Amino acid sequence: MSQELRLADGPCIPLGDSSYVPMGLMEGLKQLGDFGVQFSFSAFGVRIRILLTDRRLLSQTLERLPPGWTPDPADQPSQTYLISSTIRAAGTCRVQFSLYENEVLIRRAIAGGSILDALESRLQIHVAEFADPGLFVHAGVVGWQGRALVLPGSSFAGKSTLVHALVRAGATYYSDEYAVLDHEGRVLPYRRRISLRGNDCEPSRRIDMNASGPEDPPPPPLPIGLVAMSTYVDGADWQSHQVSGGAAFVALCGQTVAIRRRPEDTFAIMEKIVASATVIEVTRGEAGPAAVRLLQECGSRQEA
Repeated sequence: MSQELRLADGPCIPLGDSSYVPMGLMEGLKQLGDFGVQFSFSAFGVRIRILLTDRRLLSQTLERLPPGWTPDPADQPSQTYLISSTIRAAGTCRVQFSLYENEVLIRRAIAGGSILDALESRLQIHVAEFADPGLFVHAGVVGWQGRALVLPGSSFAGKSTLVHALVRAGATYYSDEYAVLDHEGRVLPYRRRISLRGNDCEPSRRIDMNASGPEDPPPPPLPIGLVAMSTYVDGADWQSHQVSGGAAFVALCGQTVAIRRRPEDTFAIMEKIVASATVIEVTRGEAGPAAVRLLQECGSRQEA
């Protein structure tokens, strides 16, 4: 049964059941003080250690690890994160959470969910920067008819909303945040929960797009068929045109996370993509109709 803590600015919320531990992780769990736990994992070649002073945060922490993570003894992790929880006032269950990255305080909060979201963000940024051999590019990705449709764009560019609409239209979900590329220029899945920002009518939410559950096997690497550099304009009609290889190369390199550390890898992979994929610029309105047009573009260009 899930345990609860009453937070300062809200009702009791579940902190998760520490009895749920995925296969393979149990041997790596270690006691941390009287109530805490620590473990290590690797994702895309990056080793990380997590320390929690309250083990009831474990299950929700595991939900926020990067896609494809595996347990790892990680005697020498590249990064260590600590979430500490302290009682704010004696005789109460009001708690303050603190997130540390290699002993540097990153954030404090009185909401467990908020501090875990901050941890998730830091983990993703660190893995994207130091992954090897995968190369991370800011882009949404779906699969369609054996090819990848890649949507480059920085945060707040509408990638997640468009990816969600594409999946609803029948495409296979690969990522709403990063296109992870191998040395051949193929896209690997990075199937985190899609993050849809809220508006005046509905709150922000996270959606698990796995077909049946987190244990589903990931889809295979795909060659890129179409790269669509999309711009949302309220009320706009659909417009698209093909761009030159040089412009496409510059745009893709500009969205590559580790380009300063790995310029040669970046240039070699982008050259392969530009040589084999079609790259278009798109001005679009709402995500639903745009998703249909994008899939039509993919189909027509594959037939040509």
